Amino acid sequence: MNPDRRDRLRDAAVEVLAGEGGRGLTHRAVDRAAEVPPGTTKNYFPTRDAVLRAAAERCLEQYLALTARLASAPGPTDREGLTALFRSLLENVAGPGRSRLLAVLELQAEATRRPWLS
Repeated sequence: MNPDRRDRLRDAAVEVLAGEGGRGLTHRAVDRAAEVPPGTTKNYFPTRDAVLRAAAERCLEQYLALTARLASAPGPTDREGLTALFRSLLENVAGPGRSRLLAVLELQAEATRRPWLS
């Protein structure tokens, strides 16, 4: 299977979770969001649980990449540096990290019914 297409589907699953919530996460919705032919998501992730797991793994990968980037940067040494750090974190959550945050919240709700997602 094509790893680039797999990542595209995982990214689309995160976007669908963020935009439509857990109930909106279907194979068809992910196919549409990823702009792939119908049935593609089902070929890569045969069950809804597999799609949920893929979205959770993608969110974790993105979170780990962000924390690694922050950990490798020099820490703030004064008030202005600390303010800049918090500003960049908030900008991430309000911008490119927004979908991931919303998807994680949806995944937490799903985990109340699917303990394996915790």
